[in-house]
Amino acid sequence: LWDPVNACVKWGCTEDEISYLEERIQYNGRYLTCSFFPKPGRDCPCWKEEKEGSECWDMTDAEDGRCFRGVCYNKGTYESLIKGQRLDTRSPCPGAHDYLFDKRGAYGCQYYCKKRPHEIVDRPDGHQCLDPRTARTGGCRGGYCHKFYSWDV
Repeated sequence: LWDPVNACVKWGCTEDEISYLEERIQYNGRYLTCSFFPKPGRDCPCWKEEKEGSECWDMTDAEDGRCFRGVCYNKGTYESLIKGQRLDTRSPCPGAHDYLFDKRGAYGCQYYCKKRPHEIVDRPDGHQCLDPRTARTGGCRGGYCHKFYSWDV
């Protein structure tokens, strides 16, 4: 896959590629994406796929929202929650490469830090997000979450 930001080609990892990610971002026990970079701090990392059939969230139709204290809320709820609150709009660390977004926005309100150990941290308050609570359940196949995945195959 061509990455115009880093001007490089991304490739699938070999099976023996060591992963520096100790855990992957999930919501209610399901992955937010079915592909990941095992060494997300690299500028042109290779990618791996979650095991076929792993439970995931298909974010295609997830509703748009804003982050507040690590949770994605729709606009109305977000506006009522932030009244009188001090917002933390600072990023805890530079972000690593991940597949936790698409052209519509970020999946949920967490991301990986670029430097090892690639901690999972909350996105800044007010950051645009797609709410996983409004996504459809699915299963991983070929690096993508499929909302009509059948585990009976």
